[in-house]
Amino acid sequence: MTLQPSSLNSLDLQPSALPHPVQDGLRLPLHPTRLVGREHEVANASELLGRSPVRLLTLTGPGGVGKTRLALEVAAELVDAFADGVAFVNLAPIHDLALVVPTVAQVLGVRGGGSEAPASTLIEHLRGRRMLLILDNFEQVVEAAPIVAGILASCPDLKVLATSRVALNIRAEHVFPVAPLALVDPVRRTAGLVPDASPAVTLFVERSRAVRPNFALTTKNASAVAEICARVDGLPLAIELAAAGIRILPPEALLARLHSRMDLFASGPRDLPARHRTMRDAIAWSYDLLDQNEQALFRRLSIFAGGFSLDAAETVASAGVEMAPGPSTFNVVASLVTQNLVIQDSVAGQARFRMLETIREFGLERLDAAGETSLVRHRATTWCVMLAEEAEQELIRGEQAKWLDRLEAEQDNMREALEWSLTCGQAETGLRLAAALWRYWSARGNLREGYSWLECALARGSDASATQRGKALHHLGNLAIDLGDYAAARNHYEQSLIIRQNNGGPSEIAEPLNGLGLLTFYRGTMPLPNDSMRRA
Repeated sequence: MTLQPSSLNSLDLQPSALPHPVQDGLRLPLHPTRLVGREHEVANASELLGRSPVRLLTLTGPGGVGKTRLALEVAAELVDAFADGVAFVNLAPIHDLALVVPTVAQVLGVRGGGSEAPASTLIEHLRGRRMLLILDNFEQVVEAAPIVAGILASCPDLKVLATSRVALNIRAEHVFPVAPLALVDPVRRTAGLVPDASPAVTLFVERSRAVRPNFALTTKNASAVAEICARVDGLPLAIELAAAGIRILPPEALLARLHSRMDLFASGPRDLPARHRTMRDAIAWSYDLLDQNEQALFRRLSIFAGGFSLDAAETVASAGVEMAPGPSTFNVVASLVTQNLVIQDSVAGQARFRMLETIREFGLERLDAAGETSLVRHRATTWCVMLAEEAEQELIRGEQAKWLDRLEAEQDNMREALEWSLTCGQAETGLRLAAALWRYWSARGNLREGYSWLECALARGSDASATQRGKALHHLGNLAIDLGDYAAARNHYEQSLIIRQNNGGPSEIAEPLNGLGLLTFYRGTMPLPNDSMRRA
């Protein structure tokens, strides 16, 4: 099958992105803006593709990270090395695998004849040619990867530069991950220093000047600019969409209105493909390529604010509408990693996963649209309570540092679980969680925060069980001692003792008595160093 010229409109090619056949090869698409902050990536990718053994280089990364723009720059660097030119093929509009070869053939000006199969005709055209073939937006036709492998095997002088949100996963492939632009160091960001060295800020300033020529980075607006770039995770598309707002708002006002990353100046440039006019469209492009299980787990994993472990993922996997029979949670998480919707980290030797906040916000929207938010939040909060209560016991044993680090990794998730439980009618759950975290707060010096959460949990949980209130009051007394507020500590211990005398056994009664004894000792001498690991 050969596409006719009239079908060009259906390919969603923008006027500036159309390849122009010329006698001495194929001209690269022109791009209206300068590439910013990618000097190292251009050099490294060009060096890789320039090596003779590297036949296929795939630029991977999340939507909006700038894979196509980087590919064009790499190709421009290498164009002189390919005697037969460079061909750019936009596969974004193609979803039918049968259209991949005809689309490539059309760009190359190949016309099949007789009974020849399109693939064999294309191979015959490419064999012996020293050419670079750019296959852009390969993710939605990734099952066609064996076709690419076959073409490479038959055309030894051909090289392929692909862009895709997921690797092609064929043997000839070398994967080149494209990360978001580097951000300003948080210390400099907070201090308001002019952050010249940050690629993300450089891009923001350049795009801002395109809509307001007199825009300048100053000590007054530097913190706001750097924070805007951080809020959108350093994604070039999001930075460009945000910078468009400088036409009507200064950076400080723009930052104040940046409540949703999804609707950043909801209509980007008209010459961008539709999928790049908002961040929602860019991420939805990836989400729509997921299967049913991947979509379900993706939106449920967005509930975790501070990243998540595999066992946390397994906890929320079955929340809401049941996932269809299929791969394990581990395999689905692995698939989301390969598709650049989830990032894999290593914390203290343990695998941990996270989403860019821009992507997570989209996931939360889809979670709410599916009517699953409350149930998934309940599952995630239950998991937090179980972890905190296990850690509370482990912190008086031999691996205290390991458990403190584990709780610190979950700190943002614990905060969200506390906030949700204390505002959504789950006060006893919040009381359990706050009481279980007291050793962590004490050991890591988060005394004011811990005290505040416990105080709030007790106020909201007036109907909670006597067991939970007695425990929480006792631990509130422990934190009050650490804060040096002995009067408050005595009050909390005495309230705990009254509750436990009426409802607890000897061991429960012994705890507030022990606290009152320590308090008497501390008030009679200089306070001892923090000794929370030995306290009950």
